[in-house]
Amino acid sequence: MAHPTENLQAYDLYLRGRQALAAQRSRAGAQAAIDLFTQALSRDPRFGLAYAGIADASLVQYDITRDAFWAAKARAAADQAAQLDPRQAEVLLARGRVLRATGNTDAAIAELRQAAQLAPNSDQAYRSLGAAYLAAGKPAPAHAAYEKAVQLNPYYWLNALVLGNSEFQLGDYARALAHYRRVTQLAPDNQLGYLNTGAVLLAQGKYQASLAPLQRAVALSPTADGYSNLGVAYFYLHQYAQSVPYFQKAVEMRPHAETDLGNLADALRWSGQTAAAKERYDRAIALAFQELQVNPRDADTMGDLAMYYAKEGNDAEAAQFARRARAIAPDDVALMYSQAVVDALGHRPDAAMAMLRQAVAHGYSATTVRQDPELAALQKRADFAALVGAKD
Repeated sequence: MAHPTENLQAYDLYLRGRQALAAQRSRAGAQAAIDLFTQALSRDPRFGLAYAGIADASLVQYDITRDAFWAAKARAAADQAAQLDPRQAEVLLARGRVLRATGNTDAAIAELRQAAQLAPNSDQAYRSLGAAYLAAGKPAPAHAAYEKAVQLNPYYWLNALVLGNSEFQLGDYARALAHYRRVTQLAPDNQLGYLNTGAVLLAQGKYQASLAPLQRAVALSPTADGYSNLGVAYFYLHQYAQSVPYFQKAVEMRPHAETDLGNLADALRWSGQTAAAKERYDRAIALAFQELQVNPRDADTMGDLAMYYAKEGNDAEAAQFARRARAIAPDDVALMYSQAVVDALGHRPDAAMAMLRQAVAHGYSATTVRQDPELAALQKRADFAALVGAKD
């Protein structure tokens, strides 16, 4: 097997860069890793793994900032790595992740399948492959890839987490909850197990029950996700004013995330602060379009856009983005629900009810349907009452 570099200093710097990236997935951690990978390249300009490291660290920067500069940097570094060392599994993994993040899911799957073939015992390869399949709207092979990752390393909490995420996206909340509770057993001081446990309880409509694990997550590590989910819990408990500061905290911590701004807009709107809500919806829409410039096939972002437009009263744009999102990921239960809300706000009650029945049949919480203020226009219908009266 060819050595990735003959320069021991370069390889040591590369390993230190990987350690920095793994230790702290933050802007500071990613920049520290990029600096170390760049130093490695100064020792060996043809060291493909160092370019792969820059690609991975740049993707972390993009995930945090949503700045297209970092997506472009990741793409360029991954391409350079592939030119220099195309048979290294780490290079294929980095390139596959970049392709997935920028919407080239078919190419990503091809690269990541090859990486898994080169490193058949790598749970990381199967995690990345599963994410690519999910992004391509192919939940069955995604689930199989995540199960393979768990089989290869059943004691690594991240494998249990991503398998739970797969179940969550497919609407199998009971199995997702079991995997997330496994995360809390494997890593009791890691906030993600509690955070995602709370998220499942939210999706099941168990808002009061979600508060304890979400508060535990925030106590372990205050994050935008933790504050946002606490805001969601209070929002669906119809405590709109109480939800506002949690959403505001999420926006402060993650100002470039359209979802946080959209949630804050919802809370402000239902608290009676119409003008402030409109300003946040407009900012969320602008950020969503920036994300679609990087990944034009991001179904989740399209679904969010549909909701923002619907809540602003722009039904034509809302309906268009809802259709496009569901064409990409027709089995995504959250997008089914988004379509239903768009139809309800667009004064198409029969279409909304048909989509609500489909969402609930696929596992969406009837309690959430009942509690959502956006569906108030449907609440007097007998079929709505029959649907939300069903046991979750």
